[in-house]
Amino acid sequence: MAIYFLTPDYTHPSGGVHVIYRHVDILNAHGMKAYVLHTKPGFRCEWFANTPPIAYQDKSLLRKVSSKILKLLKKELPHEIHLVNETPIKKLTSTDYLVLPEIYGPTMTDMAPGVPRV
Repeated sequence: MAIYFLTPDYTHPSGGVHVIYRHVDILNAHGMKAYVLHTKPGFRCEWFANTPPIAYQDKSLLRKVSSKILKLLKKELPHEIHLVNETPIKKLTSTDYLVLPEIYGPTMTDMAPGVPRV
């Protein structure tokens, strides 16, 4: 079980992103397994000092091509979240939690089917 905070890849200061990083630090300090979840592999906010563990979504070319093919076939691809910094690539499951900020709006209900979302 782990808690993943989906976080925008902002290169400019944002109070919400700063709070996400702080929450992940606090959860880990209290024995919970928590991660900041970015979409760009290798990304970490550099506009403030931080140390929380970072996970990255799999946005590989193969996944993008598969998604486009399914759209052409009028099939919906569930917005599953796969992590690239796990070996083998890990998919979020029903034992994990995904924390979503309000900026993802109506797409929140489509993200990570079967994974508890907050």
